Amino acid sequence: MQMATILRPCLDPVEDAMFDAARRLCAESDVLIGHYFMYPLQTFGHPDVTVA
Repeated sequence: MQMATILRPCLDPVEDAMFDAARRLCAESDVLIGHYFMYPLQTFGHPDVTVA
């Protein structure tokens, strides 16, 4: 919860751009690799690998 509070101001301004990028990545890729903070990748229900 605390991390979400900290990250929200950083991610909110770019959320639409991140969703657009995630949508394009999902259309082109079989597997996605991303940091677990990048929740738009998970939103599309594509197989993903999380790295930290």
